[in-house]
Amino acid sequence: MIDNHLRLWAHLAPLHRAGAVVLTIGNVVASVLEVIALALFGALLLHLTQGAPATAPLPGLGTLGGAGLRTITVACGAIYLAKNLLMVFLAWLEARLAFGVQVHLSVKTLASLMGQDYEDASRVDESTKINLLVGGMSYFAFNVLLPGLTLLAEATVMVALVLFLVLTQPLFVSGMLATLCAVAGILVAVSRRVVLRLGVDRHGFEDQRLKLLSGIFGHLREMYVYAATPRAVVHLQALLTRLAATYRGFQMLQASPRFVLELALIGVLLLVVYRQSGGTVAPALVVSMGVFGVAGFRLLLGINRLVGCVQAMRFAGPTIEKILRALSTPAVHGAHAAAAVHRSHPGPAVLKLAGVSYAYEPGKPVLQGLDLELRRGTIVGIKGRSGAGKSTLLDIVAGLRTPGSGWIELDGQRIAHKQELVGRVAYAGQQPAVFPDTVRANVAFGRPPETVDDGAVWRALAAAHLDHVVRALPHGLDHRLGFGQSLSGGQVQRLALARALYMDCHFLLLDEPTAALDPETERELLATLREVASTTAVVLVSHRPAPLEAADVVLDLRDGRLVDARGEAA
Repeated sequence: MIDNHLRLWAHLAPLHRAGAVVLTIGNVVASVLEVIALALFGALLLHLTQGAPATAPLPGLGTLGGAGLRTITVACGAIYLAKNLLMVFLAWLEARLAFGVQVHLSVKTLASLMGQDYEDASRVDESTKINLLVGGMSYFAFNVLLPGLTLLAEATVMVALVLFLVLTQPLFVSGMLATLCAVAGILVAVSRRVVLRLGVDRHGFEDQRLKLLSGIFGHLREMYVYAATPRAVVHLQALLTRLAATYRGFQMLQASPRFVLELALIGVLLLVVYRQSGGTVAPALVVSMGVFGVAGFRLLLGINRLVGCVQAMRFAGPTIEKILRALSTPAVHGAHAAAAVHRSHPGPAVLKLAGVSYAYEPGKPVLQGLDLELRRGTIVGIKGRSGAGKSTLLDIVAGLRTPGSGWIELDGQRIAHKQELVGRVAYAGQQPAVFPDTVRANVAFGRPPETVDDGAVWRALAAAHLDHVVRALPHGLDHRLGFGQSLSGGQVQRLALARALYMDCHFLLLDEPTAALDPETERELLATLREVASTTAVVLVSHRPAPLEAADVVLDLRDGRLVDARGEAA
């Protein structure tokens, strides 16, 4: 457990590590001030006890005789004031550090996840990643990092309190401390496995909750058409009930130590009072009982915090392991190489797949011995039954997946790595991505704002026959889009086409681009594609007759291979 926390500490920014050190030192100073104030409070009690010398019960302060009640009171109040002012600053620093660490680790984790190979990234459910970046980071920052930083401060104040109490009542306090430490140790040992299991359950239930909610709101049409809301509510209620039980169990484990330790402390104090009830109570004993009551309850609070912190760190163990696993993901060289915006030369005219095979599971090939040639100026239509491997084929052409066998050539030259296709191939699916950003950013997708050429953006929009639509928007290129907001289905497809044209790609891959379009919009888009194909090779996957009729070559994907299907296209 400690090893994982140290590994995660190494991923923090230097500024955050420095802030954590300052926060820890500040907590230690505040704890020391608290102990000194407690010592002065003890001296104040002695001063108020008739016949007792005003001597502070903490070595090093010396005798306060003659200072009087006013001096001791002012000193005690001043220290408490300084301590609480310091705590206000530390509270501000805690918030700044927690949110800063959350932002830093979220950005770093996202970069690490997106830097891995596409094939590896596609195996992890998106809801799991989102939960890690949102809920996981927040939980770590506020429930693990900040409590963990108080460990040293709590340890400091506890050591000081122990010394203080032992010097006042050695035998009594030693026995009491031994009892409290034994009880705390037993509580930690007994709850260890239970806390770890609850932590695993919490992370799993949080993932399931996000998946369920994503499914509900991501498929509103189906939810309404099939009147599936009651079933979804029942499912969510059952899941949240189990999640609530997990949190409730952990909450009880964190609350229990305080009750047990408090019972032990009160029991000892009552035992002392009971034993003295038959005789005269000495003033010194009254003072000792008062000081021990104040210091003992503060010690009790510290022990409870330490136990709670250990439990919280163990409860968050599964989340920390997932964060570390994500941060340790090896980056793929060139995984996000910047694609050339403008070609200084025509680029490759032919892309060829030779003997390509691919399997998701050993012995179950989706593609086997497949050959395909894409040539500039040509539209290649591909059809095939559902599950035949059409999307897998597009992934290989796009450089997202590595063939199990066979090779890829550009103008007759074998490519050494699939990353060589990055920047040469553009892709648009059945539902192209429209991000909550400006039209400019959606067309020049992935480009730093300072490098975007507005003239090139307008030319791409014009080539996609979308420029007149954008000019009619309230803010033109600066108009902000949502997930399809302000644009129809056909316009979204044209936006995806403009994105590919701005990229100035050599090969354009389209997966069911007209599936959601009416016949008239479909004809207009296909006419635009014919214009684009004069300088680009186009691959068009579709089940509809019209797109296949517009293709120069129509191939049918059967049993993992492509066969000529021109006679069947109509």
